[in-house]
Amino acid sequence: MKRIFPLLLLCAVLAGCTPQAHQSPAPETPPAAVTAPAPTPTPEPTLTPAPEPAPTSEPISPEELEFSIVIGEALLVPGRQSGAFPWGTELEADSETYWNMDGFYGFTLACGEGLYLVGSHPEKHVETTENGFLTGIENQNTDYKTYRGAYIGMSLEDFLELYPEAEQMNTGRIGLVYSYTDEVHCGFDLLGFSFEDDLLVKFWYHNGMDGWNPSPPMGW
Repeated sequence: MKRIFPLLLLCAVLAGCTPQAHQSPAPETPPAAVTAPAPTPTPEPTLTPAPEPAPTSEPISPEELEFSIVIGEALLVPGRQSGAFPWGTELEADSETYWNMDGFYGFTLACGEGLYLVGSHPEKHVETTENGFLTGIENQNTDYKTYRGAYIGMSLEDFLELYPEAEQMNTGRIGLVYSYTDEVHCGFDLLGFSFEDDLLVKFWYHNGMDGWNPSPPMGW
């Protein structure tokens, strides 16, 4: 029994001195890569389509333009109008007069200082400018001019450069009166120009066929 105890003690000592197996440290886990957030796409700008130009009732011929007058940025062309006055211009009527003369039913518009517009309507006894015919214009206002550029206060010399084909009219009035017409293309359409002291004081348009309001007198 005494011999066994030392053996057991020796075995216990040897067991405590047994080298432990070497363990390698666990590999470090690399940090996860940081992913930058995707850029937010820039929204496409919303484009507002340009407005469509206003439709015209009928095409305008070069001959008709000759008898037009310039009102600010607009062109007032005689003949059939689309819609009601002021027909695409910035004009305002101080008064509207409806009349009947020799079977013609029409209207006279006084527009500010020195501008009168005369028209007729395809339907009789209708007191409206809606879709009417502009048959006459008389102007003494310095703000407006003809299509070629004649204006109130223009000299006779400059006028004849603009209208070399204009003919002097014998009206029995004091002062010079010239007319421009295009009988080949526009029938009896006529532009008249009145001068005093060699300066343009009035110009007017008349289509030569439709009714004409006797009040106010229109250029003749």
